[in-house]
Amino acid sequence: MKNIFYFRKEIDYLQKTRELFINKYPKLAPFLACNSNDPDVERIIESLAILTAKINEELDGNIPSLAESLINILMPNYTNSLPSFCIQNFNLKPDSKDNNVFIPRHTSVVSSPVQSVRCEFRTIYDVMLYPLKIYNVDVGSEGKYTTFVIDIETTQDHLTIADINIKYLNLYLGNEVYTANTLLLWLLQYVKDIITIPQKPIVK
Repeated sequence: MKNIFYFRKEIDYLQKTRELFINKYPKLAPFLACNSNDPDVERIIESLAILTAKINEELDGNIPSLAESLINILMPNYTNSLPSFCIQNFNLKPDSKDNNVFIPRHTSVVSSPVQSVRCEFRTIYDVMLYPLKIYNVDVGSEGKYTTFVIDIETTQDHLTIADINIKYLNLYLGNEVYTANTLLLWLLQYVKDIITIPQKPIVK
């Protein structure tokens, strides 16, 4: 036992509990004389204190391991190693004639050098890149319903949204967990209708 603190704590605990026991059961006091100098009894008490002190020391030392084991069982995703990750922004070139570009999963992306070190990342989703950008998001109300308006425009002057064959559109909901989860809940559970309203061309 490395720490004498545990042993002294157990000796103190045994003395206090003996006094409490005598106060509660005074008829048994003669059998638990506080002033006994019997060396055999003292050795038994000390041995018991050493044993329980060793157990408590082991328990305290293994609390992190016990906690980690419980978390591994209940929530294994919290203890799994998490590699570095980032959100990457892709854009079509301004002079591109393509309506879309497919970026397959596991595409390698290399960062700009930081102190002469470049980091390599790989995409984890298939991405269909369209010449689109979101320029405004608004939440309002129409009677008893809430409206969620996303204004989207093309990044190519010669294209309209109608010209682009959009099969699916992934949305990034942000890196703030509560807001992202709330938006995801709304979109998956509470959407009644989706209405597309083409914007009228601006006449100059």
